[in-house]
Amino acid sequence: MNEGLATMSVTKWKSVQMAGGIKSAVAMIRRQLATASKTETAPPETFSRMLLRLMEERNISARDLYTAACMDRKLFSKIRKNDEYQPKKNTAIRFALALGLSLEGTKKLLEAAGFTLSDSIRKDRAVADCITKGRRSVWEVNRVLAAHGLESI
Repeated sequence: MNEGLATMSVTKWKSVQMAGGIKSAVAMIRRQLATASKTETAPPETFSRMLLRLMEERNISARDLYTAACMDRKLFSKIRKNDEYQPKKNTAIRFALALGLSLEGTKKLLEAAGFTLSDSIRKDRAVADCITKGRRSVWEVNRVLAAHGLESI
């Protein structure tokens, strides 16, 4: 709720009443409520909801998605059923690859999971480079990571 509405002083209320009466005061409160509702933002989309939305937008079946992400059906079912599911970073990266997301889309999906691709982490830079170059298979990315002596996703 708008702070101005909640903290309207008695003096201000009386001055509004004297200036234009109750109708004026009610109109002012309505304006403040309208402003407050416009400035409130929706809660951020959860990882699970974003994953399911992206899957639907790209018309990818659940089976195709979890297979391309090298995940098992049980984990995907857990993600689908639990709106507040918190994946590991590698899991989120695998799903981003399976969805064929751009680097920006990958960053948004990771952000929904509470992660980011950091420029200061070699593995993250290698994953970002793979995405930029169109290497979107989990196997391809893991080959690149192995070639650089980095842990697979």
